[in-house]
Amino acid sequence: MKKLGVLRYSILILFLIHSLNSLYAQIEPKPIINASLVGTVIDASSKEPIEGVTVQLEAVTHSVKTDGNGRFQFVTGQKLPFTLIVSFVGYEKKKIVINTSPTVIELSPTKEDLDEVVVVGYGTQKRRDLTGSVASLNESLLK
Repeated sequence: MKKLGVLRYSILILFLIHSLNSLYAQIEPKPIINASLVGTVIDASSKEPIEGVTVQLEAVTHSVKTDGNGRFQFVTGQKLPFTLIVSFVGYEKKKIVINTSPTVIELSPTKEDLDEVVVVGYGTQKRRDLTGSVASLNESLLK
């Protein structure tokens, strides 16, 4: 008789623990996984797509670059609206809020960022010591 009472209480306690776990699982918010943002970056004056533009979600380190057609895609746990920081050498840096996907972003050219590009000439180095791009020109082109 005593064993039957212990068994009943054990079953009751297991049932309560299971019920509390189920209740907790319903209360805990579930994150949105694999939300995506798709877009294209174009030149504001010529309306041509721009390749290699850095598109970054604000407040996170996640960023992507546009492909040859100016397209980009984010897969993130955030939900709309997104705040994006869009930058490219020779264009104005832009911070915009995106409410819809797909989206089109226009960048305006600027001449102020061109000092970020450094051209080094008239020197000799071994190719194995270089960590950048190298181009060689004929003497006739330099004159």
